[in-house]
Amino acid sequence: MKEAHGIVVRGLTHRIEGRRRRRDILISYLDKVGKSGAQYAKLYAEENEIYHENAVERGKLSTVLKRKNGIQAVVFVDDFIGTGNSACECFETLDEDCGDILRTSSIITYFIAICGFNSAINSIEKKLSQLNLPVVLHVCDPLDDSARCFSDTSYTFTDPAQREKTKDIASSYGIRLQKRDPLGFGNCQATVVFEDSCPNNSLPIPWDRSSQWMPMFERF
Repeated sequence: MKEAHGIVVRGLTHRIEGRRRRRDILISYLDKVGKSGAQYAKLYAEENEIYHENAVERGKLSTVLKRKNGIQAVVFVDDFIGTGNSACECFETLDEDCGDILRTSSIITYFIAICGFNSAINSIEKKLSQLNLPVVLHVCDPLDDSARCFSDTSYTFTDPAQREKTKDIASSYGIRLQKRDPLGFGNCQATVVFEDSCPNNSLPIPWDRSSQWMPMFERF
């Protein structure tokens, strides 16, 4: 959150002298209320001394932007981007809701993700270009294909024979948990786990459960 904020404030004027917290930055998120984006938006505001009421859900952003004066930046926060599809769909909705405001005002818009695949970053950048949305995209910890568990360049399983054997095991258990995505949503094959959550792009084994399967971290 501190690293992300450093990127944001570089393009802004300094806060008003004497004020500890900032009112000139809005924090939002692309997914629904109750999802991880909302949690990280609140965390961003807390860590970087921004007023809590400046954390606004995306659906209310247009109204707040029209009502509030002195906003210098809007920051969308997310934890992980796996395929980029969800973010692209959300930016299409954002464009409909307040694209004109973001294009014609002096407000700088950022999309900050803690972690994500380079392929997803490319997809989002392409979508932003198509929409002509002036959004600065930054992923704090970008991942290439070597972070996919069973890719040919996997740094987790470098031996091809071991990699195929492990993939078969992960698939056999994964399909019992997620029939459509036994190796993680979008076949991302990720092994990303956060302190209190796990993206569904990661293998289902560490985060999903059934009557016959309990995630490893719940066993202790």
